[in-house]
Amino acid sequence: MNYKKILRTVVLGTVFAVLAIYWLAEEFDLDRDMLLRYLGASLLFITGCAASAGLAVLITKFFRR
Repeated sequence: MNYKKILRTVVLGTVFAVLAIYWLAEEFDLDRDMLLRYLGASLLFITGCAASAGLAVLITKFFRR
């Protein structure tokens, strides 16, 4: 796997998500802070899911030995 490509994709996706939030806030007259809090909450949720999946993989590898 090419980790540089994965990192580039993640960074670009994050930048575009933040830009989309600012655009939505301007276009539909929404509160930017509320949208950024939603983004932060979703990032925490995704990080938690990824951490639990990583922990499950590590536990599975440990018990297969």
